Amino acid sequence: MENLDIEQIILKSLAEKLSEDEVQRLESWRGAHPGNEAEYQAYLTSWDHAGHYSASGWNTERAWLKLQDRIAPENQPVKVHFVKRIPLLRRIGSVAAVFLLLATITYGVFELTQKKAFQSVSALEQDLELNLADGTMVHLKQGATLQYPEEFKRKARMVEMTGQVYFDVARDEQKPFVVTTNRTKVTVLGTAFAVDASDEQNLVTNLYVTEGSVAFQSKRNDDVKLTVQAGQQARLEGNQLRPIKNPEFNDIAWHTNTLEFRNMRTEDAVQDISAYYHVEIDLSGSLVRDCAITAPLPFQDAPLDDVLEIMKVLLDVDIKKTGPGRYVVEGGKCK
Repeated sequence: MENLDIEQIILKSLAEKLSEDEVQRLESWRGAHPGNEAEYQAYLTSWDHAGHYSASGWNTERAWLKLQDRIAPENQPVKVHFVKRIPLLRRIGSVAAVFLLLATITYGVFELTQKKAFQSVSALEQDLELNLADGTMVHLKQGATLQYPEEFKRKARMVEMTGQVYFDVARDEQKPFVVTTNRTKVTVLGTAFAVDASDEQNLVTNLYVTEGSVAFQSKRNDDVKLTVQAGQQARLEGNQLRPIKNPEFNDIAWHTNTLEFRNMRTEDAVQDISAYYHVEIDLSGSLVRDCAITAPLPFQDAPLDDVLEIMKVLLDVDIKKTGPGRYVVEGGKCK
């Protein structure tokens, strides 16, 4: 770590309570760059694998042997090297000295500990569902990834994600559930919500809350945050975090299997239908692109043909199938 002050703050946090200023400095540093958070987690992982040794009677050789037993198969010794930082060790004390020694383990050893501590799953070819150790249900849309611990042993239940993921979080008043993306952090005790971090190119992250209440914030600036309630949507775009006036819950139809049209532009509704059913619907020859439509009931698990029949009635249009997965809309008028 380049900044020795930050290193000292991390070490201090393991042995005693930090001051308010130190907490702010540490949080600011962690959020400044994804690599900082990864380095911070590496320190915590190394500390956990070492166990909580007392300051008295410390035996370096015995500690390393114990650590080797935890992270390497029998008869496969772990090669480590030590970096002497005598002035720093004397200032911080023997507990911090233990941690500094652990932090100098080679990258290969760190990889072994990480593999034991965390699981990583990717929805490569299709949507994927899994249950975490605390009972939380997670639904990954195709292309999404999730990193999570085998067991939630820390004060917070931390997971990391990319892409689009829906969480139905098991409630635990003592352990908040925290979801981090490259740019945002979501904190809950127990609720249901979806995070869409698939548009990294345009620096856009969307949050959709279906149950309970969620704290949504920028990972780079703790002052940029919102509380989002059930039935609401919020968006971080660039450095601006704001609620969405008309929530776009059709965006998570891939999980809810429900499409709903309330005072929606026909062109937007057709885009939602096309995305959900994986078809192409051509509106170029129609007169209803800007018409506002409202369907009497949500479409839940509805066949495509049923949805198209309702669209015909609502818009007085003709919809023809021109090929596999291809449709064209003709005529019509706004009502």
